[in-house]
Amino acid sequence: MKTLLFIIISIFTINHAFAEKVKYDKEHSNFSPPATLYGKQLTLEVKTITPEEGLPFPLNYLKPGTLIERFDEQYIVSRGFDVHFIDYYSEYTYTVLNQSTATYKSEFSTNVLTFTSRKQGTFVYDLGNGLGAMKGTFSIRETDLTGLAPETVKNNGFSMVVTQKDPGFPVEGLPPFDQMLNHYFGKNKVFVRSEQYDEWEYEAKYKENRQQDNSTSLDVKFPHSNLNYTLTFTYQNMRAGIWKMTEEGSEASISGNFTYTLINPPTNHKYKGTIADKKTYFSQITGVSYPYRVYLPENYDTDKEYPVIYATDGQWVFWDFSREIDKEGYDFILVAIEQGPNNRRIIDYTITGANDYIQFFKTEFMPYIESQYRISDKNRTVQGASLGGLIVSSFLYDHNTTPSFQNYISSEGAYQLFQPDYIAVEEALLPSWSGSGVNLFLDSASAAGLVFEVEKYYNRMNSYQLPGLQIHLKERHLTHVQIALPAFKDAIEYIDDRIND
Repeated sequence: MKTLLFIIISIFTINHAFAEKVKYDKEHSNFSPPATLYGKQLTLEVKTITPEEGLPFPLNYLKPGTLIERFDEQYIVSRGFDVHFIDYYSEYTYTVLNQSTATYKSEFSTNVLTFTSRKQGTFVYDLGNGLGAMKGTFSIRETDLTGLAPETVKNNGFSMVVTQKDPGFPVEGLPPFDQMLNHYFGKNKVFVRSEQYDEWEYEAKYKENRQQDNSTSLDVKFPHSNLNYTLTFTYQNMRAGIWKMTEEGSEASISGNFTYTLINPPTNHKYKGTIADKKTYFSQITGVSYPYRVYLPENYDTDKEYPVIYATDGQWVFWDFSREIDKEGYDFILVAIEQGPNNRRIIDYTITGANDYIQFFKTEFMPYIESQYRISDKNRTVQGASLGGLIVSSFLYDHNTTPSFQNYISSEGAYQLFQPDYIAVEEALLPSWSGSGVNLFLDSASAAGLVFEVEKYYNRMNSYQLPGLQIHLKERHLTHVQIALPAFKDAIEYIDDRIND
C-alpha cells in the first residue's frame, strides 16, 4: 500500500514538474519580439547611464529611474519624471532584428531591446551622436493609451491661468481667485488653490475619465457644498494646453491655459518639523501688508542658532520648499514671504520699487523675524524666481548693507526687463562691492525659458570680477514655471554641505 501511494505521489510530482516546464518553455523559448509596437507601452527601468560624467546639456541631467514610452502608429510618447523630466513626442521607426532582438529609432536616439521572455528583457538606449547610453531592464504590455495626455493625473499639479469666465459660473465653494485656479491631484482628492489663497483647505473628490488621446476629463465634487463640475484638460504639447471647467447641469464655464508637473500635496507628507501659523506683516515703508509663513526644523532648539532661507513668492513656493527641507532633514528655518495684494511683485521686485522693498526687508521684516526665531546672521539665504530673481539680484547689489545674505538663489530671473536701468545700477554699486564666501546661484530653463538672458547676466556679472563671489550657473531642461523647486533643491544641498564641512 505504501509503495502504491509512493508511486502515485511520484507520478503527480513528475506530471506537475513537466507541466511547469512546458509553461516555462512556452514563456521563455518563444519570445520573439512583437511585429509592431503600435498599441504597446514600454516601462524602462534605467539602471546605469554612461558616461557618468561629461554628458552635454540637457543629457547631463539624466538620472536612473523609470521611463514610460507609449507607441501609436507613427509617434512615440516618452515620459520620464524619475529620469529627470525626459519628455518628448517624436516619430519613430521599428525593426525586428532577429528572434530575440528589436530596435526602434526616434529623432534623437535608438533603443535596442533584447527579449528574455515575451514580456520583458534588457535594453541599451543609445543617446545619439556617440554621446552615451542608458541601460537597464524593460517590460512591455498592451495599452489603449496613446497621444499626449498622461495615463493619470494622480500626483500631478496643474497651474491654470484663467482667461475666460462666464458670469453665471458659481464660484462659491472655490477659493477667491482672479488670475489663477490651480488644481493639485493626490491619490483620492484634488486640492484647489489660487493666486489669492494658497491654503490646502479647498479639497474635493474626483473621478478621472480618459476621453481622447490628447485630453483628460474629470468629474470634481465638493462634499461640503453644492459645487460640482467637469474639468477637461486638452494637451497641446507634453506639459501644456487648454482647460475648461463646466458646471454640472449647466453650460456656464471657466477656461484658460495650463502647464503641469509632478507634485506632492502636503497631506501626502507627514511633517517632522513645525509649520507656524500664517501671519501678516505691515510695512511702514511700502504701505503694504505681506502674508508670510515660517517652517521650523525638527527639534527646533531656542538655545542654538539656525541658517535661514528667505523665499520670495511664498504664495507659490512655501509648501514645496518646506517639504523638501523637512524630507531631507536640513536644519534650516524657512521664511516664505508672499507678494502682497494686487500682484504687488510687479512693483516690489522690479527696479521701480526695489529700493523701498529692500529697505522694508532689511530694516523692518528681517529684524522682526530674527527677533522671533534663533537665526544665525552668518548663514542667511535669499531666494527668488522670475521677477523674484530680479529682487535677489537687487539684494546682491546691496550686499554691503547690513543685514545681508551669504547666498543668493536666482531661478530663471527675468533679466530681459529694464536691462539698461539694471546695468546702470550695477556700474554704480558694484565697484565698491566686497564680500567673502558669497554664492550666487543662477538657473535657466531651456524648455520655453530665458536661457540666453540668464547667460548674458552670468557673463555680465563675471565681467565685474567681484571679490569673494562664486557664481554657479546651471541650465535645466525644464520650463520657466517648473524651475524653482529643482534649483532650490540643488542650492540648499550645496549650502548645507558647506555649513557642515
